[in-house]
Amino acid sequence: MNASALPQAIPVRPAWRMPVRPECYDRSPLSAAERAALQVLISGDAPVTSLARRRAEATLARLAQPLHDVYRLRRAEASTRPRATRVMFAQLHRRGTAFWQWSAQEWCDVVGVTAESFEAANGLPQLRNGLRPHLLDVAYLLCGFEQFGPIWTATAFHPMARVVFGADVLDEQIARLDAVLANDGYASGHVSVKQRHQALAFLLLLNRSPWLDDLCWAALERAASMASTRAASIILGKIARALVAAGHPGTVCRRCSAGSVSAGPERRCPERVVRVVPSLARHWISGTGASRRASLRWVRPVRRAMARQAAS
Repeated sequence: MNASALPQAIPVRPAWRMPVRPECYDRSPLSAAERAALQVLISGDAPVTSLARRRAEATLARLAQPLHDVYRLRRAEASTRPRATRVMFAQLHRRGTAFWQWSAQEWCDVVGVTAESFEAANGLPQLRNGLRPHLLDVAYLLCGFEQFGPIWTATAFHPMARVVFGADVLDEQIARLDAVLANDGYASGHVSVKQRHQALAFLLLLNRSPWLDDLCWAALERAASMASTRAASIILGKIARALVAAGHPGTVCRRCSAGSVSAGPERRCPERVVRVVPSLARHWISGTGASRRASLRWVRPVRRAMARQAAS
C-alpha cells in the first residue's frame, strides 16, 4: 500500500454526545390525564380550534416536545412534524403506553419491516410520505432501539447517520476510510461506494458514535451479524481492512475495552490484545464466530502486518 494513505490515521476524539438525549426528558408512564387527552385527539370529535383540543395538546406537551426535538434534526418541512406526531399519538393511544416504555418488538411493529408494512400498521395511504424515517429516528435516539436486522432492506442508514451525527462529521469519517481504500485500489463506482457507505453508516449507528477510533472487532462482528449478507461482507472485508491500515497508537476502545482500532502497545484489553492488527488477525486466522465468513484474502496481508509489528 502506498505510504501516502498513512496520514489518514484516525485521530483520537472526545466521547460522542448524541444531539438529543433521553435523560433530558420526563420518561414517566402515561398518566390518566394523558390517556384522556389522547382520546380527545384521536377520536376527532374536538375541532382543531376548540378549547378541548388545545387543552389536550397542552396535557401531552411533555410527550410532544422530545418528538419535535428529534424531527428538527431532519429539517423537514413544517407539515411533516405534526403528521409524524399524529402517527405517534395514535400508537400511544392504541397501545396505552408512552413510547418510552415500548419494547424493541413494539418499535419494529410501529416502523414496519418495509414501507408497506409501516403504512399498513399506521393506517396511512401508500404515498411514501417520508414519515417512517422520523419515527425510526425517535426509536433510535430516544428509546435505544437497535434491532435493525429485520428492517435492514427498508432503511437508508447513510441518510439516517447524517441526521444523527451531522453531515460534516459523518462525511469526514467516511472520507478517511474511503481514502485508504482508494489508495489500495478498491472500486470507486457509484454502486460500490453507496453500498460501502450504507454498511459503514450502519456500523457507526450501531456503535452509537461517528468516530472510527471508537470501533473495535466486537462492534464489527455485532454489526455483521445483523446486516445483510452483502453488507456483512463489506464490514468484515473492506471496512475492517481499512481500519487495520489506518490504525494508530491511542487508547483502549471506550465502548467495550476489547481490541480497539486505536489500542496502542502500552494498553491491553482483557483478551491481551495489544493492537488492532493482532486483534483482527487473531479472529480471522482462528476463524471463530462471524469472522469465519470474512474473505480469506485478508489473512495473508494481516498476517504480514502482524509479523512486521512483532519485529518492530
